[in-house]
Amino acid sequence: MICTYCGGHVTWRGPLSDLTHTQCASCGRRNCQVVEEPEDLDIDEEGQEQ
Repeated sequence: MICTYCGGHVTWRGPLSDLTHTQCASCGRRNCQVVEEPEDLDIDEEGQEQ
């Protein structure tokens, strides 16, 4: 993931059983990752992906 503020590398933090937040390795900000928009899928009238 990429930091919204500085472009640094963002990783999940916390124990593996309970990841609590993300943190930028460069600037230290929390929960600052760029939101990745899902790609629009081409769906037909019956709800099937084309």
